[in-house]
Amino acid sequence: MKTFAAAAKSPNNRQVSKWIAGSGGDASISKTQADRFTDGLLKIAARIEGLPADFARNHDHYLHGLSRK
Repeated sequence: MKTFAAAAKSPNNRQVSKWIAGSGGDASISKTQADRFTDGLLKIAARIEGLPADFARNHDHYLHGLSRK
């Protein structure tokens, strides 16, 4: 399991974060927590412009350099 580390500021003043190894344990969340998380992601997604038309399908390519699907 991985844990999301606290956000920090990069030299160009953008917020950055990193994943660190977690200690395991229960990663389950309640429906309320899942709904709140989903709502937050939708708010972020609504503000993003200029992504390629195939970003959802090929996000691993754009984020990690893997082959396109």
